[in-house]
Amino acid sequence: MDSLVEAITELVIKELAAAKGMAGESLPTVTPAAVASSGARILVAPCGEAIPDEVWSTLASSGVRPVVLTWSGFRQEQLPAVASGWSVESRGNGFGRWIGDYRGVCLLGADLPTLGAMAALGAGGTSPVGAGIAALSSGLPVFCEATAFEHLRRHSARLSPGFSRAFEDAWRAVSSFGVEFGQGAELTAYLSAIGGGKAATPAAAKTGGRDVVTTEDVEAVRRAGGKVLAVGMGAIVTPLARQQASEWGIEVKFQ
Repeated sequence: MDSLVEAITELVIKELAAAKGMAGESLPTVTPAAVASSGARILVAPCGEAIPDEVWSTLASSGVRPVVLTWSGFRQEQLPAVASGWSVESRGNGFGRWIGDYRGVCLLGADLPTLGAMAALGAGGTSPVGAGIAALSSGLPVFCEATAFEHLRRHSARLSPGFSRAFEDAWRAVSSFGVEFGQGAELTAYLSAIGGGKAATPAAAKTGGRDVVTTEDVEAVRRAGGKVLAVGMGAIVTPLARQQASEWGIEVKFQ
């Protein structure tokens, strides 16, 4: 895509030069590189899960330059129409050597294997996980699109306590690395910060009942004499926390 932009720009410049030359006017200096470099580059790494259409649309309208990481689990032909003209990155190893070309990494369609591999610092992970870990190692901000995890939250009552604890541990570990989880509004804010040229700083760890609500959060409300535990949309309430809140008459309220 970048080479196409440069080629078109060169043709436009030549046409303008010819027209200006005939009129005896000088042409301001414009280079194809300057045109092609507009917009902060962000690596978009699809993890393989179904990715909502609105996520692609948000990326397309954000003002950044998305470059899609293609790998064995996601091919270029799988891109939706809105992203069909985007550049692609097909390298599958040595992420640390080129991740600095980007302002951040956005993991789309992240699933439980992705979360587990991230928590294990990339051990046994896929190409998107490798890119995410390389970004964290370079101090770049990483966003993890959490649609699949929101589905788990809605059905958390069906999870066994052991599974829930393992999921909670992985979520807390990855959050502590500075990875930001979210969906529409959070993704827009992440892209806005990068596109606006703000410093690329990883998000702060989010625990203590904001991303994953545990019995500790319920106990804190009880000790304070409260009757409502307010949590943000997209937060995951563990089955044990729900049970404890019900026994103590505490309402878990999403806002």
